[in-house]
Order: sequence, then C-alpha cells, then structure tokens
Amino acid sequence: MIFDRLKWFNISDNTDSVTANGKNWEAIPKQVVLPQGAKIATFSGDGSASAPDAIIMLNSDTTANVIGKITDCYAVTGVFNGTGQSTENNATLNLSFDEEYIFDDHRYEVNFVSFGLIRESDVKSTKWGG
Repeated sequence: MIFDRLKWFNISDNTDSVTANGKNWEAIPKQVVLPQGAKIATFSGDGSASAPDAIIMLNSDTTANVIGKITDCYAVTGVFNGTGQSTENNATLNLSFDEEYIFDDHRYEVNFVSFGLIRESDVKSTKWGG
C-alpha cells in the first residue's frame, strides 16, 4: 500500500506547534482578544521594539488581527483606543500593516510596515480560523 511509504506527522486539533523534518512549526491564530489594560508596543522596523516598550495601554477589551509572531510576542494590527504611555492622555493607535500609521490623530509616513507587539501571555483569548 502506498500509504506505508509516506511520511506522516500526527497533528491533533489542539496542537499549537509541531516539529517536522527537523524544523519547528507554530500555529498562529487569526485574531486575539486583548484585555483592558494590555500594553501594545509598535515595531520600529529595526527590530528594537519589545512589548515592555508600550506606547498605548488599552481602555477596554479589543480584538486584534494577528499577522505573525516574534519570539514570545504576537504581531498585531487594528485600531486600538487607550492611554498614551508618554502623555497619559486618551489616544488612538491605528496599525494597518501599511506604509503609514496614525497615533493620536497624527499621521506618520514610514518606510516600513507598522504593526504592534503584544506578549502571548497577555492575550485574553485566541480566535482560530474562520
């Protein structure tokens, strides 16, 4: 039978990572729900940002789109309302994975894509697929 000659990797429905052919593969959720008080950092394009360097703290639970993962942080996009970390004023952060971002009604043109970072451990819940 041909099936006896193929390599098969047993992956359960709740598996979030697997090692196959010597490489580690990790499942990434489509969206995550971030709890009120969660801190979002922006990715500066040079890899220097990290989740502790947050620029906004969320005012309420918020759903974010996940575009990838960097070490222990999800890379997220979306519109986030919260308190600016440097000004302590209400602020809106619009991260659209585009060549611009908007923070507190100020539009910034950038030469790299903009997205936020949130620690995986700070996520309230995940939304897989569909």
